[in-house]
Amino acid sequence: MPHETFYFYENWTNTFAKVHRGGCPYCNEGSGFQGRGTRTRNGRWSEAFSSLQEALRAAQTAADQHANREVWEVGVCGYCG
Repeated sequence: MPHETFYFYENWTNTFAKVHRGGCPYCNEGSGFQGRGTRTRNGRWSEAFSSLQEALRAAQTAADQHANREVWEVGVCGYCG
């Protein structure tokens, strides 16, 4: 069985960080829905993580770095979660 990877997308505009399974079509192994990777002014894709818990911790850490951290939502993708 292949090793599963997890990524999070940090959306600065809408103040959320969502963790995705690498195989999710919205994630596309960290390349995003359109397969371009992080090429947006709205946010960025993270590096790969080997567990859901590790990715969630990293997403929370990223959200906590923002001045408006109290409004950030950190969670799991509703499609692949």
